[in-house]
Amino acid sequence: MGIKKENLGYDNFFEQARIDLGLENFPVARVISQQRDNYKVINQDGELFAKITGKQMFLASFKEDYP
Repeated sequence: MGIKKENLGYDNFFEQARIDLGLENFPVARVISQQRDNYKVINQDGELFAKITGKQMFLASFKEDYP
């Protein structure tokens, strides 16, 4: 059994934003550490490594636009 979304700070605010953005089919995860362009995230299945896509990097105007 994994971690509950609620224990990662996930609540109705974030769920509604996910629905509004049409992201219901994507899993929920929280960034727990960053090293350069690599991220360690955690979700209900455990810890995973993630990267920002080239499109996301191109569209970001500021570092605050990243996760």
